[in-house]
Amino acid sequence: MNETRRIARLLEIKAAAEKARKRLPRSRKVAKRAWNSARRAKIRGQICTCCSAAAVRAVHRAATLMHAEVDHILPLALGGLHCVRNLQILSYADHKAKTAKDLRIVSQVRQGKLSFKDAVAYMNKGK
Repeated sequence: MNETRRIARLLEIKAAAEKARKRLPRSRKVAKRAWNSARRAKIRGQICTCCSAAAVRAVHRAATLMHAEVDHILPLALGGLHCVRNLQILSYADHKAKTAKDLRIVSQVRQGKLSFKDAVAYMNKGK
């Protein structure tokens, strides 16, 4: 999906979430995951300046409504930002598969088997 279509889709999701905004029920597990992700990004200095925290929360709310999960396209461990442009909504199974792939790549980078530059190029190839 190209960048503009993905951003347009996220804006549609945000608008839908804001319509149904009246304190959406969220499971503690999903809320804690969203908070931990934001906390890790803040510690690493990976908070984006182009989008607000409310926009990121809107993506998480939309994922909750869709019974899906939010994933970082370029993982935080590889320098990805905690930004609306770096987030995508995936089903549980797709998120689990992508996370496993991401962890393998991060592990290879840490072991020195794969350069950081090659890892980022490989992750961006999947966009």
